Amino acid sequence: MNREQYDELQAWNWSRIKPLRPREGGSPKKFQHRLDNPEPDKPHFRVGRLLHAEVLGSDGEEFFAADEGTAAAIRRYERLLPKHIDDLKEEDALLRCAIDGTIAIVFGAYEKSRNMAHSEYKIWCAKNPGKHAVKQYKIEEAKRVAELMKDGIGRTLMTESNHAHALAMAEAVKADPRAARALRSVATEVTVTWSDPDTGLPCKGRVDAIDEAERRVIDLKSVRSIQERDLESMVMGLGYHMQIRGYGRGVRETFGWEPRRYTLICVEKEAPHDVAVGNLDSEWLEIADHELADIMTSLQDHLNGPAGAAVGLHPNEVHLAPPAWAYPQESDLEIVWEAS
Repeated sequence: MNREQYDELQAWNWSRIKPLRPREGGSPKKFQHRLDNPEPDKPHFRVGRLLHAEVLGSDGEEFFAADEGTAAAIRRYERLLPKHIDDLKEEDALLRCAIDGTIAIVFGAYEKSRNMAHSEYKIWCAKNPGKHAVKQYKIEEAKRVAELMKDGIGRTLMTESNHAHALAMAEAVKADPRAARALRSVATEVTVTWSDPDTGLPCKGRVDAIDEAERRVIDLKSVRSIQERDLESMVMGLGYHMQIRGYGRGVRETFGWEPRRYTLICVEKEAPHDVAVGNLDSEWLEIADHELADIMTSLQDHLNGPAGAAVGLHPNEVHLAPPAWAYPQESDLEIVWEAS
């Protein structure tokens, strides 16, 4: 199953339900807001997807690297197009647009101006929809963008620096012997589905890698630090234990075998991109089961509740007590010396 088919599955995945997690300030209100206002694609999301594509194999998405100036021009057109595209008629459109995924490229302004004298072009702009857009964006820029981006149609735009960053992390993972062993005989980008054991709600996941022979589920992450304390805090803080535990449930229901190892391959975002391979023990899985039960129950209650009744993190008044560090510590107390 490719990514597009996975996205069409009507089921809940970790990315959609994590705004419900109270530990991180989540609530039904934040969940509903994110559901109604999907998070836009961001540069660090693209870096993560390219990292996965290079390490695990392409999931169908292709990437295009452009210099900072060209990327900035494309982003300006991306902001322009949603505002004006509905006003343009195909037969006399000022902008002929090629839009695919995150790429928006303007060709029409250049193509039209090439066949007209400058004075005729100015008159044409004044009479046709979108004239305000042409005044804002120079024809020279449209021409430059069009020429540079012809090979990028249908691919995801990245700046050259972000593209190089993702490739450097990928090379570090592939060069690490422990990561290489973990990924030696795996199936990658595997779609799994399951029914939540507490609510029966349909769930889905796109597992980075599974190794049936080793009964292992693997998740690839880019992280700030691979020090053990930092990794443990990251797993708990970002809910990676719940995400990979869900994958394990999906593997069991989809393929009929129980994972014995839940493995995180972590690569540091900063050069030299050190790598760690860590396995979650049974205590992590117990914590994940408990948290997932609470989140899925909250999801079910929200879905069954009246429309527009999403509650926030604190539906009732709360008592605010001073934190422990607000009280004087022994080392903070003034020492009064007795007079001799």
